[in-house]
Amino acid sequence: MTGPPSFPVTSRELLHYYYAQYDANIASGKYEPIVFPWCGAPAAAVVLYLLIPHNNSYFIRKARYLVFAFIIAFTAYQITFCTTRNMAPCYANGVVSAWLVIACTANIIFNDAQSDFQRMVYKNQRPQENGTSHQENNVQYGGTHPAKERSKEIEKKNEGQALSSRRQKSFAWQPYPLESIKDRLQWVIDLTGNTRGANWSWRTRTISRPPKWVREQLRENSGPKAATEHAHAGVTESYPTRRELLLANLRTLAISYLCLDLAKGIMARDPYFWGYPDLPPPTYLPSFISSSPVLLRAYRLYVTLFGVRYALEAVYTFSPLFFAGVASAFVGAWAEPWMYPPTFGSAIHVVERGLAGTWADWWHQTFRFGLEAPSKSFIAAIGMNPRSVPAKLIQVFTAFALSGLMHACGSATQAGPTTPLRPFLFFMTQGLGCLVEDVLTKLARRAGLHHYVPKPIRLGFTVAYLHIWGYYTAPLMADDMARGGIWLTDPVPFSPLRAIGLGPPGDDRWLLWGGWPWEGQWAYFHRGSTWWKSGIAF
Repeated sequence: MTGPPSFPVTSRELLHYYYAQYDANIASGKYEPIVFPWCGAPAAAVVLYLLIPHNNSYFIRKARYLVFAFIIAFTAYQITFCTTRNMAPCYANGVVSAWLVIACTANIIFNDAQSDFQRMVYKNQRPQENGTSHQENNVQYGGTHPAKERSKEIEKKNEGQALSSRRQKSFAWQPYPLESIKDRLQWVIDLTGNTRGANWSWRTRTISRPPKWVREQLRENSGPKAATEHAHAGVTESYPTRRELLLANLRTLAISYLCLDLAKGIMARDPYFWGYPDLPPPTYLPSFISSSPVLLRAYRLYVTLFGVRYALEAVYTFSPLFFAGVASAFVGAWAEPWMYPPTFGSAIHVVERGLAGTWADWWHQTFRFGLEAPSKSFIAAIGMNPRSVPAKLIQVFTAFALSGLMHACGSATQAGPTTPLRPFLFFMTQGLGCLVEDVLTKLARRAGLHHYVPKPIRLGFTVAYLHIWGYYTAPLMADDMARGGIWLTDPVPFSPLRAIGLGPPGDDRWLLWGGWPWEGQWAYFHRGSTWWKSGIAF
């Protein structure tokens, strides 16, 4: 088919072109749709492998490399030959596929999950024959396994709700379960579906420790050496109660929804966000912005950051709202509020630590555990001091390189004409920027500037450096995302702004998902040439 329109009148016109391109590519066999459940084969392979105890089998331990090879091959095929109809899932195809590879290596290559990891679960308080207690995950939120007499005793004492809850929900560390296949399946699914590890022994350093009463129960029930619990500076504090957690996430979801609608309204008017940076900017912009290349670039970068930030905020509210809200009666310890700290850290890290604080403490840390695993394993293998400067450089640039690889894969799977090298270079320049920032900070300290330069001015220089570095490097990422078509996506099903007449010219729709997502715009059943190529296509 012909190429994209040279001068599209609206973003909707370009979106329809990409829809037609998708239909033509699927019909010709050039690409295949991503279909469920077969797109979950890599995750299923990891789960099935970890369900088999392998500490006593040399062959099963080495079989991890076969699992890893399968995941690499499957992921490469899916990134190269599979696609989706809508723009946002196109991008997610590459990013999520690459992340599955990284997470797989973290769990079964650079770590031995079955022997290295433990998780926090409700402790079964029924005594066993040997006098000890068996640790398992309780599937009833708020429910326990204490004897009925114990429950009656608690009720009789009429203790406060919090104290009663703490007594009933006694926590213990659970290593890899060898006896119960049900416990083992829950353990493995929790591991493979977890990213920040709030209830795991490998918890990422940017989120707070469990509450004090939980830590005390862990020491009481599992002993001080069962697993370590370190505190870190600058952590994101969790919510103390379920009510606070749910209200905070409902508020975040509502704000993010409105912000996404606003971002879409802005982007639908600016050809830059359609992938046409050379077309004239929108006429509603003040002349001092539209006539200045510097201000116009800065404006578009801020809008891009605005859209990315609130898209992530919205997505990350679903997990706590589901597990701690809708399904809280069925998921046991997964409903605990302290397992769902805020996605983003405090903005004070951006002001005080600049570029390094932005990436290490403020930006979401969803992928941190997987990104750090290779460098930590390498540093430990060669006996290098992890606190040394060379070790820190290895950790920083390895993490940014892997993050760049993930987003390069996302670029490669987008519908528009992208350059995957650009997002990779963007992340590598962030590592370089952190290094330069650290060197400049140390030189300033050695010169004694911190003694006679007021702190507000020092912080001003830190923030200025962050923005200047971002101004020159962020277009590597932002331009590529726009060219790929990700901002053509309608992120919300109903647009309040369009409903009151503030939609873009030529597009007055306010019900953006066609009335129902299953009409073929978001998902449909695809019958492929084989049974494993058939399923729900996105």
